[in-house]
Amino acid sequence: MRVFILTEGGLHIGFGHVTRCLAIYDAFREKKIDPLLAVNGDETVAHLMNGTIGKICTNWVYEPEALLDYMRNADIAVVDSYLADQEFYRRISETVRTPVYFDDTMRINYPRGIVINGNICAEELNYPQRKDITYLLGSQYVPLRKEFWDVPEKKIRRSIKTVMITFGGNDIRNLTPWVLKTLNREFPEYIKKVVIGDGFRNKACIEGLIDKKTELVMCPDAKKMKEVMLESDIAISAGGQTLYELARVGVPAIAIAVADNQLFNIRGLHKAGCIEDGGRWEDKNRSRRLIKGIETLDDRNMRIKSIQSAREFIDGLGARRIVKYSLRSYFKNSVILREAELKDVYDVYELSNESEVRRNSFNQEKIELKNHREWFAHKLKEEDYLFLIAEVNNNCIGYVRFDINRNEAIISVCINKNLRGFGAGETVIQKALEYSKSIKPQVKTVKAYIKEGNIASKRLFEKTHFEFLDQCTVKNHNASLYIYRFKEDTNALCNKQ
Repeated sequence: MRVFILTEGGLHIGFGHVTRCLAIYDAFREKKIDPLLAVNGDETVAHLMNGTIGKICTNWVYEPEALLDYMRNADIAVVDSYLADQEFYRRISETVRTPVYFDDTMRINYPRGIVINGNICAEELNYPQRKDITYLLGSQYVPLRKEFWDVPEKKIRRSIKTVMITFGGNDIRNLTPWVLKTLNREFPEYIKKVVIGDGFRNKACIEGLIDKKTELVMCPDAKKMKEVMLESDIAISAGGQTLYELARVGVPAIAIAVADNQLFNIRGLHKAGCIEDGGRWEDKNRSRRLIKGIETLDDRNMRIKSIQSAREFIDGLGARRIVKYSLRSYFKNSVILREAELKDVYDVYELSNESEVRRNSFNQEKIELKNHREWFAHKLKEEDYLFLIAEVNNNCIGYVRFDINRNEAIISVCINKNLRGFGAGETVIQKALEYSKSIKPQVKTVKAYIKEGNIASKRLFEKTHFEFLDQCTVKNHNASLYIYRFKEDTNALCNKQ
């Protein structure tokens, strides 16, 4: 599959877009898909992208022609940008099969595609309802880097001992020195773990404020960030993507908005009880709010309450959900079914002889090509047999067979092994049922016999509304019988009456 991820980041605009796109990148990689990650950024982004393959740094926002031409007919494109204009999004929607857009503030009127807003109160925004747009809204869709997908249980101390200070990769509002001064003055007993990003211009000022209880964490990767979080009792943070990583690990935070687009996010998390609201970077009473937030979180019960609230909303699965839905949407719009022809004999032969297919078949012996040719030619001629080929971009990805007996049919399904778990099987079965109903209207029920131990197939048929009926034996193998019942056509019933 051809998958592209487009984003931006750097010294002057921060790194939040890049980190959440890296989460999407890793979720695609988990599915054995290698996206191309295109970043409009400067040299400060480089450390975040260590270990990624298929990466390019390009000024795609202002010089899009070369990239758009290269992306033509791509399968999926994910765009996460505050700089790209409406025209660019329109061209993306016309260039790729499944466009996906990140949004935080209902910034523009998006063209057809999938719009994602992982903010905790995203559903409160009045997004326009349109048939050509699917919205994935709420914290279940916040993408966290893979290091935060699974986290250990965190010990909660009786009182605060260690404070993490993190204001992104560049600290654009120069807040770290102020926070460090405040902690040194008001809470000198605390250990301070200060995150220094690659884009910090105030390193000398910060170094002049450190004491024996201060540790500078220089340009940490995601693994190191997670380690520091696990060691910290609370965090003082900007209001971006890091808040969700802190919530996932179980670190209560005091959030300070360093940009207007963070206010909505902070207010939502505060309303849900996940964080303390530290106000805006320019507030005159910011020191008082910071001290009050620390004093509130010094109560262990308040920290427990904050952690419990956060875990209700943030489970670390957002990136996987986004990729799963994007793939399902792609296959839903791309899979085409047609009736099998003699030219398909070799594709069906290869699919049928795949090792896992043979293992889950009631006849496990390898199929001989000569026998397969004869069987295939014979099946195409049978009047009570429907043999469908599933294609994407004119490539065979699987097949569905219906063995019909009066008003019943037995279904057999095979999907290319490289596409299992992508939602392709679900789409193929749904479309096959629709196809069969249109040309074999006498069929009222469809049966599926699934060999015992084939858990994946059971789940697949259950997702496509097959119901478990009974345990049975097929060719001396234990099996489960599932059944699908076509709904009566209400218009036809009215006509009969």
